[in-house]
Order: sequence, then structure tokens, then C-alpha cells
Amino acid sequence: MFDKIIGGMLIALPFLNIVYKGVSEFEMVFLCLAILLILLVIKLLFKRHDFKIYYFDILILAYLVYGLLSNTLVKQLETEPLFYLKWGLIILMYFSARILFDDGRKIILTSIIFSGFIQAIIAELQFFGLLDSLSEEFAVTGSFSNPSHLGIYLAISLTMLLTTLLMEWNLLKLSIKVAGICLSVFMIPAFFLADSRTAFLAVMISGIILFFKSHGFIRLEKGKKRLVFVTVWLLGLISVALLYLYRPSSANSRLLIWNVSKDLFFEKPIFGHGSGSFPSMYMYSQAEYFFKNPSSEFTIVSNNHYQAFNEFIHLACEQGIVGLLLFVTILYFIFYSKGKMVLKLALTTLLIASCFSYSFDVFPLMLLFPTFIGLLAPKEEAHFITFQINAFGRFVSSIVFCGALAVTIIFWKQYQKTEDSLIHLMQEKDIKTISTVKDNYDFIKKNMMFSFIFTKQISQMDDTEYALSVFQESTKYFVTSEMMIDEGMLYQKIKDYKAAEDCFTTAYFMNPSRILPNYHLFRLYKETGDNAKAIKTAKLILAQPVSVVGSITLRIRKEVRDYLSKTLPK
Repeated sequence: MFDKIIGGMLIALPFLNIVYKGVSEFEMVFLCLAILLILLVIKLLFKRHDFKIYYFDILILAYLVYGLLSNTLVKQLETEPLFYLKWGLIILMYFSARILFDDGRKIILTSIIFSGFIQAIIAELQFFGLLDSLSEEFAVTGSFSNPSHLGIYLAISLTMLLTTLLMEWNLLKLSIKVAGICLSVFMIPAFFLADSRTAFLAVMISGIILFFKSHGFIRLEKGKKRLVFVTVWLLGLISVALLYLYRPSSANSRLLIWNVSKDLFFEKPIFGHGSGSFPSMYMYSQAEYFFKNPSSEFTIVSNNHYQAFNEFIHLACEQGIVGLLLFVTILYFIFYSKGKMVLKLALTTLLIASCFSYSFDVFPLMLLFPTFIGLLAPKEEAHFITFQINAFGRFVSSIVFCGALAVTIIFWKQYQKTEDSLIHLMQEKDIKTISTVKDNYDFIKKNMMFSFIFTKQISQMDDTEYALSVFQESTKYFVTSEMMIDEGMLYQKIKDYKAAEDCFTTAYFMNPSRILPNYHLFRLYKETGDNAKAIKTAKLILAQPVSVVGSITLRIRKEVRDYLSKTLPK
């Protein structure tokens, strides 16, 4: 029963994106955490257990303790409760997958494959216009907000399905073979509809590994093996080059992020900047990068980011070499365990995709990490400590889990209350709502989504001094070029022109492909009567390469042309 409920939860995970999106994303963490806590309490109360701790579990514990210390001792800023609750959920998911037996593992595997099949059906219905996409920009996203996330999820499900069919074909029942082929017929077209280069690359590499592990390759003569090996990897490299050329701007955007992240890493290479610190640092580091490299080829692909688009680089920036080595050691023992190849390839697909995306920030993908690691965790019978949990132990453990559930519900309600007040603030800025939000500001500023909404709303109100204090605090935790523009406009409003100029200049270097920061500088110089700087900025606006030439860009350029025609001598 326990494994079936977890399997059902895994099937449902991608669909939570439909119910909880945007500002409500936190709901998914609380819901799954509450479900797992309730399940574990029931399991403990009604069944005796002998709990075994293996050396691998100690390694997992060491990494978690290091991550916690990194967050509390190394990171300079306070951390919101959701961060700790999310890690608590990851631990419980690992523990839940860890205690599943073979039958339970089959249910989990089947659930993930079936969930991928449902995603494929949704994607195909979206392609034919029978269902709406969750994105205004992309027509096919499944129940995700981005086709890349759909592609990665389908890549994992498809890898599991095809690996099972190819490696266990002779052992499978006819009905399972037919079902597997039918699922493939639907999932493969949907995988291509997702049009995700990251997913293509992940499946390709997993497929190459599967090929080298196959009996057909193993039975080849040594000379033929070498020829096949070189040919396959050569074709793989050609495919990677073609994937880059398919959408070079997107690939260059990742190269920019990795370049900037490299500088962040070398600032504190040993212990990093602290777990959860990346969103507070990256955009300032990107601004510094473009300040030092104003002619960079990456200028045109600059954007607001708070992920490294590579989980290993992200981890290295936050936890340094120590954290990265601990995580890689965990993976080493996982891949050298006696776990099934289907699980190893599924994890491989997820890890490859994580080298080019932000899987840990996509909730359904995030929970697959501890699930796969828990299922693959090595269990060496000669090396473990056994705890016999008697009735009293089960009772105490249940009390602990019930306490954790109570804490979860308390914070869940606090997050919901804050969300409601922010949504109400967006609709109606009455005194009571403003007062409620202000009272919760210390809580709001630590949450990226809450902070982004509040700063946007508070910048439009009359209390300029308070709004500035909010921006000064909020931009320590998370910042975009637009937030810097809003802060600069507030300084300009109170005629602190030097501070306004600094904000607009920082906003420009954060995103040199955006025209608005320079436009606000242009207007600032006009207001202060600094014609020399206004003319210089106007010329820069006309020469500035932008990522998208829209109506705003055209209007701004017309305005500065008119200004130059009136100001410059004939």
C-alpha cells in the first residue's frame, strides 16, 4: 500500500504544475511533505520495523549536514523556511524509496513510465489544438510551463521504458511487450514535439551507454569493438554540434551563464558562497562581467537568471569543491552499486539533462533525484547497523513525525496567508492589505516570488521612502534588471540622482541587450540638464544591439532621434 501511494504521488507530480503555478508553487512542497509524513506515521504505528543504516546512508547524512552548515555558517543572508522544508521533503523521499522492496520498486518504475505516457497524450492533444498549453510562448508543454521540462520528463520515462523492453525482452510477458510497444508509439512522437535539445542529448548519451552494455556489442571482436566505439562517439560529437547550431542563441546564453558562474566559483572555490546563495549573487556578477567585457559576444543573449543551467556548476558555486566532491562521491557509489540498469540509465538521463538545465528547480524533476538515489542506494549486508524499533520506539518516532507535520501545516498556512495578501495587493491596494504585507515583510523578502511581486507593487505607491527601504533589502536576496530600474526610478523621484544613476547603470550592465536602462539614464540626464551625457546615452541607444526589436524599442529610438535632431548642430 505504501509503495502504491508513493507511485500514485509520482504520477500526479507533473499535474501539480497545473494546479499550483507561479506564486503558488510552494504548495507542491507542502502537499507532498504532508503526504509522506502521514504515510510514515501510519507505517510506523501499525508495523514493527528493523531499521538498517548502511555506510552509504552515513555518506548521505554527511552531505546533508555539510549542506546545512554551508547554509547557516557560510551564506551571508537569512534563509526562508521553505528551503529547509524542501530539503526535508528530499530526505523523506530518499528514505521512502530506500525502504521499498523489489515489488515496490516495480510499482515506482511503472508509475514514472505511465506518468510519461499521460504527458505524451497531453502534449499531442496540445499539438492538435485540443488542449491549451500552460505557456503563452510555446504550444506544446504537457502539464509543464516549458517544453524543455516536458522533454526531460519524457526522456526519463522513455529511457526507462525502452531500456526495460530492450534488456528484458525475453523475460517479459506478451501482454507487457504489447503494452510497452503501444506506450512507445505515443511517447516517441511527443518527445520530438517537445523539441528540447537538452532532452535529445540526454537520451542520446543514455542510448550510447545502453548500446555499449548490450550483448551484441560485448560479443564483438576487439577490433570491431574499437571501430564501433569510435564511430558511435564520432556520430555523437557531430550530433552535439548540430544541436548547438539548431538554436545557437540559446546555447550561447548558457555559455554566458557558465562564464559568469566560473567567476563566482573562483571567488570562494573551497566552501562556496553557501547553500541557496546563487540567486542573490548571480545578476550582480553578470553586471560585473559585462562591465569588464563591454564588447562581449554574449551581450545580445543576456537575460535575468537565478539558476546556473547546470546543477553541478550551481552546486560548486554554492558549496564549493567540498560539496561537489561529496555529491560526486554519492553518484560514484550509486553507479557502482548492483542496482538495475534501467534505474541507472534513468538517473543518467536526469543528470545529463541537469548539465544544461535547472532540474532541481522543477518540482517533479527535483523529486526524481532522491527517488532514484534511494532505489539505487547500495546495501552491503556485511556493513550496516540495525536498530530494532519496538513499540515505544515506534511511538516516539510517530510523535516526531507528527510534530514535523504540525510544523509543516503551520508554515503552509503562513505561506498561503502571505500569498493571499500579495494577490489582494495586486488587485486592490487598501490600507489593511498594505499593513498586512508590511507586517510580513521579513518573511516575504526571503522568498524570490513573493519579493518580486511585492517590490513591483510597492514601487507604484506613494510611500517612496518605505519603498526604497524595501528595495534596498529585497535586492540582497534576489534581483533583476527590472527591479534595479524600479529602484532607480524611486531615487529619481526623491531627486537622489547619483543613486538613481547607479541603479540604471547597474541594470544596464546586468542586461546590455535591454534598452530600458539606457532610456531611463537618458531621461535622468535630461532632467538634470546634463546634455553631454544625454547626447552620449542617446547615441548609445541608437547603436545598442537588442535581443528583440519591439514597439517599445522603436518608440524609444524615435524619441532619442528627435532629441538629437533638435540638440545637435545642423
